[in-house]
Amino acid sequence: MVELYEIVQGTAADRYTDRLPATFAEPYLLDHVGTASARGIGAYRVARGSGYATDARVPRRVVPIGVPVVTMFVKFACRRPDATVLIDRGVPVSVRQGRRFTTLPEARAFLGDILGLWD
Repeated sequence: MVELYEIVQGTAADRYTDRLPATFAEPYLLDHVGTASARGIGAYRVARGSGYATDARVPRRVVPIGVPVVTMFVKFACRRPDATVLIDRGVPVSVRQGRRFTTLPEARAFLGDILGLWD
């Protein structure tokens, strides 16, 4: 199930901005920018073996429903340099998150492993 949210005033979560670094060699950066809450605005069920697409500006959460779930983000073009991340208050967070781009052969192998879970 995919749940869609909007960010509203509140203190339920620590709010971070996840922004792209200046070069590909640097890790992503999480900047703590305050607190916020999220209000649900919709949800839909994603069928086994299918996918979905949403506007990058809509906060979302994937909720497993009794089966393993794999989420893969495919980014074709950078629409904006940052995103909002909400994390439960008080949960320790590393401000420098690692990142790694995969090669095409690595991506194919990874997808093969994922598809193998459905056999």
